[in-house]
Amino acid sequence: MLRRAAVFYRGVCIVLTPPPGARFTVSTCDSTYDTVLSVFTNTCGALSNLTCNTGAGPACPGSSRASVNLTNQGAITYYFLASATGRTMW
Repeated sequence: MLRRAAVFYRGVCIVLTPPPGARFTVSTCDSTYDTVLSVFTNTCGALSNLTCNTGAGPACPGSSRASVNLTNQGAITYYFLASATGRTMW
């Protein structure tokens, strides 16, 4: 279930299947507005929330931009939802 830590607004979904053991960072550090980043696994129609970051993530400390660090534990496909945290930017 998606954590209700932030309101998603005008997001984009990215799908990534990295090789097993790959370490990677996904961030919105260069964004010009506050962001939220949620990571899901499983399959479309049955997604499971892995983690969510609403700012000051590991790659963007002290900011309102989101980021996550992950290590792929196997043949896992990740679904990332990156979004503004509300309508304040529009």
